[in-house]
Amino acid sequence: SVTRIMYGAFRKCTSLTSISIPSSIDSIATSAFSYCASLASITIAQGLSYIGDSAFRNCTSLTSIVIPSGVTTIGKYAFVRNTSLASVSLPSSLKIISLGTFKNCTGLISLTIAPGVITIGDSAFCGCSSLTNAVIPSGVTSIGKSTFNNCTALSSVSIPSSVTKIYERGFYSCRSLTSVICLATTPPTLSGSNQFYNNPTSHILHVPNGRANSYKGNAAWNAAFGNNIIDDASTSSSGKNYLNK
Repeated sequence: SVTRIMYGAFRKCTSLTSISIPSSIDSIATSAFSYCASLASITIAQGLSYIGDSAFRNCTSLTSIVIPSGVTTIGKYAFVRNTSLASVSLPSSLKIISLGTFKNCTGLISLTIAPGVITIGDSAFCGCSSLTNAVIPSGVTSIGKSTFNNCTALSSVSIPSSVTKIYERGFYSCRSLTSVICLATTPPTLSGSNQFYNNPTSHILHVPNGRANSYKGNAAWNAAFGNNIIDDASTSSSGKNYLNK
């Protein structure tokens, strides 16, 4: 049986409209389907564990994809500039979302990241200008440079208690961002500058009960949110973030 799809195997097959990947395939190599501009449908059976760098780069007709359970790594720029991609479902087996994986997927509206992801790379969702909300799963320890930069429709984001550092421009240019839930009891380090869109009067930071003063006393968080820091965030028994009422 065929066990892997090699480097550039179907690159620039511009008339290819659909592909079905059987369970015998355990890896898709770099640029395997890049620039397949007519590729609209992908079915991937369980068995796959690795999606390589730029594997589906510039597949501009692809509208949705379900990454099967068993995939642990998605490489750099794997789905970059898939402008028709509207929804993505990522499995709990996934550990790494690499540099620029979904960068400039301007049609991406729905994003589900299952718990299990540890690393979200720099610019992973940068320029996803249709994305309206994002829930970052527990276990992620840092948010990289420009991870959600220029997600101009992003109105809410939920940051788990496991996050200890947010790097430069993590949520910069998110002009629609009005609600940030951060469950870390100790304010995560804001490394660099301009992590959040610089308009502290337009968005509210929700933090765990009794922790508002700690965030207000942190110069970087205070600069980003001013007095709009409220201690009304908590976690349900299912692990989902919510606001106390």
